[in-house]
Amino acid sequence: MDELIGTEGRLPFKRWVSLSFQHLFSMLGGLVVAPLIIGINPSATMFCSGAGTLFYLFITKKKMPIFLCTSFAYTAPLLIVREKYGVEGMMFGVLTAGLMYVLLSLLVRLCGTGWIRRLMPPVVTASVMIVIGLSSALTAVGWAGYNASSGAAAALEPSMRLKWIAVSTITLLVGILGTTCFRGIFSVIPVMLALIAGYAASLVLGVVSPSAIAEAISGPVLALPKLCLPRANMEAAFMTAPLALVTVGEHIADVTAAGNVCRRDFIHDPGLYRSLLGDGVASVIAAFFGGAPVTTYSENIGIMALTKVCSVSVVFLAACIAIVISFFAPVNAVITGIPTPVLGGISILLFGIIAITGIRIYMDAHIDFSSNRNAVIALCVIVLGLGGASISFHTGGLYFEMPSIAVATFTGIFLNLLLPGDRNQLKPV
Repeated sequence: MDELIGTEGRLPFKRWVSLSFQHLFSMLGGLVVAPLIIGINPSATMFCSGAGTLFYLFITKKKMPIFLCTSFAYTAPLLIVREKYGVEGMMFGVLTAGLMYVLLSLLVRLCGTGWIRRLMPPVVTASVMIVIGLSSALTAVGWAGYNASSGAAAALEPSMRLKWIAVSTITLLVGILGTTCFRGIFSVIPVMLALIAGYAASLVLGVVSPSAIAEAISGPVLALPKLCLPRANMEAAFMTAPLALVTVGEHIADVTAAGNVCRRDFIHDPGLYRSLLGDGVASVIAAFFGGAPVTTYSENIGIMALTKVCSVSVVFLAACIAIVISFFAPVNAVITGIPTPVLGGISILLFGIIAITGIRIYMDAHIDFSSNRNAVIALCVIVLGLGGASISFHTGGLYFEMPSIAVATFTGIFLNLLLPGDRNQLKPV
């Protein structure tokens, strides 16, 4: 249908329900894949995404039809945090990221958005995105079975490793085809289609057995999501806090894009500060319920653009469905049983997309790398981030470490403020 249904629009019951499920399916990447990569229970993330979205809709005065989900920009850093400080430390990192969004909301309310651009102009944001995307490349390749000397495939028999490679390759190819060739509704759910294809290939090739799935889903139908409370860890906090400065750029872009689709100016009404506050509150909730940090999700906006339905009621129902599904143990068992090579295949695509997003930011902002200033900022961020630079010291009997992604982010901010020249980094073409 050609006529746009606005944010306050209502739909017939069947269409309302079907569109809500469509929104949910389009975001399975953030609801399922991202938490699995990080090592967080997907049912907890689904519950937190649904509950966080409801709080977001309330805080934004029911004017912004946006579903909150886990950004893949969080996956690589949180995976590192989890390996170093455990799940409880990672949850404290999630809490820190949420509180940073609350603080950013207050600053935007008081000072506007110009200071964000000053701290994180396109050359810094894009470089950090490239670091985030590529920092876990070795992990993704190991999960896929492509690296015989490291990762999960290192201990496999040669014949099983070949099966892993086949499964991850099928998953990756379906994801690539879905991203580049599929049309209509299939173009907005390539991750889900890739997961289904990879899961099916795993069953056919014997990477996972049907009996294992049957056993996993044979338990009780209803179960509470597995929750995990945060435990104070300043190293984890310093590792995740800078991510808020990176993902806030995604947030602003998503809010602007959603406004364009809905033909509303969401930046001014209900206001960007309300959107940031809703995002932060949702992530704080996630930290206390064992979920991944949540933020705006572009697939949600793509569905609205495709269907021309911007009704807040559709997103509201999708959030409620997510909460209900999170209590169904068989669904959670199937999701958590997704084989490692399937995650590896889709992770190669997703981590690569994050890195390419950084390159697109360079291009969209017309970054001029003939300028030594831009080149120095970008190369320092990328080399320090990918090279594993870290800062550590002992103070008051406590050990503190700032990991490579945080070092790279703060280096970019510092150089941008220090070096002379145009800090907006924008040049016309």
